[in-house]
Amino acid sequence: MYFYEILQSIMKQKNLNIPEVARLSGLPDSTIRSIISRKNKTVALEVAFKLAKGLNVSLRELNGEENIIPADISLERKRLLREVQELPEEKLCAVSAFIKYLKEADGQ
Repeated sequence: MYFYEILQSIMKQKNLNIPEVARLSGLPDSTIRSIISRKNKTVALEVAFKLAKGLNVSLRELNGEENIIPADISLERKRLLREVQELPEEKLCAVSAFIKYLKEADGQ
């Protein structure tokens, strides 16, 4: 994903608009608008630092190196999500089958 896509994803997840992101990160509205409208693939490191701090995400998340995990979920869910992210593709089928089994057992 390109930087602007990651930024938009974080904004959507956190239900933030451009002025709110600008305020939280201490950047001008025009900078945020420009990143999105010009479909920036990258940004200056200083801008990335300010956005990461303001949005309360890691630089790795902002760079697309980590999947974005909502801040309001439990520590156990975060731990499990990170573990699943590290699994090889062939192991994900087993995880998916187990989740399906658990849901069926609960009548979902």
